[in-house]
Amino acid sequence: METKNIFHDENATGGRFYYVEYGSTIAEITYTIKDGTTMVIDHTEVSVEAKGKGLGKLLVTECAKYARKNNLTIIPRCPFAKAILNQY
Repeated sequence: METKNIFHDENATGGRFYYVEYGSTIAEITYTIKDGTTMVIDHTEVSVEAKGKGLGKLLVTECAKYARKNNLTIIPRCPFAKAILNQY
């Protein structure tokens, strides 16, 4: 999977990482930031056509990189993100 297809939108309370292919978002992970120290991963979604390509895992990895870079603790409320993070 191409990481150049991953984009990041953020605002004061959170954001999202998303994967774009042929001009359409086919996978997305959303998060909120609490107290400036915690990233709460709320939701991960991958389109039906893109399932099984590893995009969800790729987006969880991007969240982890962002959290590490910004000294944030991750709380995975999304069951998928929790399962992926528990593998590490």
